[in-house]
Amino acid sequence: MLLSLRSPGTHGHIHSEPQDSLGAETRVMLIQRLPELNIGFIEADPAETGFVSVYDFRQALYVNAAIDYETTMRVSKVTEPHK
Repeated sequence: MLLSLRSPGTHGHIHSEPQDSLGAETRVMLIQRLPELNIGFIEADPAETGFVSVYDFRQALYVNAAIDYETTMRVSKVTEPHK
C-alpha cells in the first residue's frame, strides 16, 4: 500500500479523518519536525513520484522525526488511504 504525498483534492495534505482526530499537540509536533520528515520522505522517494509505502511513512515519523511509537501509529492510521 502506498501513501500519496501529493493529493490534488487536498492541496498536498493527506486527510482521511478530520484534523481534530490527531489533536493540536500532535499537529504542532509534526509541523515542528517537518524538516526531518521531509528528509525521510525524500530518502523513501528518490524518484520524486509523490508516493511512499506505509512502512517508509512510519519510518520517516519514527526514525527521522523521532516521534514516539504510539504517536507514529496514530498518525499512520489517520493518514492511511481508503481502500
